[in-house]
Amino acid sequence: MIADNFAQTDYSSLAPNTSPPTPASNVNITGTASESYLVASNALTTTSGNISGKNIYRLATDPNTTITSIPAFEFFQDFTSPTSTRTLTYNFTNKFTKQPQPVSNLSLSVFDIDANYLDYRDPMTNKYRYEFKDAIKVVGYDVNGDAVTPQVNSRGPNITNNNGSSMNYQNVYNKGIVCTNSVADSNCQISYTFTTPIVSLDITYGNDTVTNNIYYTDPLLSQ
Repeated sequence: MIADNFAQTDYSSLAPNTSPPTPASNVNITGTASESYLVASNALTTTSGNISGKNIYRLATDPNTTITSIPAFEFFQDFTSPTSTRTLTYNFTNKFTKQPQPVSNLSLSVFDIDANYLDYRDPMTNKYRYEFKDAIKVVGYDVNGDAVTPQVNSRGPNITNNNGSSMNYQNVYNKGIVCTNSVADSNCQISYTFTTPIVSLDITYGNDTVTNNIYYTDPLLSQ
């Protein structure tokens, strides 16, 4: 047995001073950004890569995005291309050893997986015109770097169920916004659980590029 005494300054390193911990102020991500969330002796570090377009990461302040009193995090992306994607990576790291820390039974929910049909079908191509049609993919990685597919616990009635094989998106046509923006509507929610311990997590966001009879356009430029 090894015994030790904590100094007064050690206690502040064991847990955050606020509950839940909050991130830094809103940031426009142009490279790599990291933050730590202290949970006992471990820390969660988030890292986001840069891609063309505007990336904003912030703590949600809208009451409608607060799930059972736990604040959600919002990610804003202004893509330069309808086929662009953005991947947010969460790396789980031991605070003291700085080594990957496996996390068991991790669960997460993604909200506002929406679509905006622009009330127009191109007579030449017979395709539906959309401003956006959100798509999401969640994949974890174990200590060996092998991909781990999560289980889908619940999803909106029109959200596809592809697990980690491809993107999940709203399987709807001829329909405007499915859920009000920034509202935690279960119609636009998908929840995952990892039954295998993981040390990192990738969340990839983009547009539905699987469906063949749709295309994307900026409504301000096409009217």
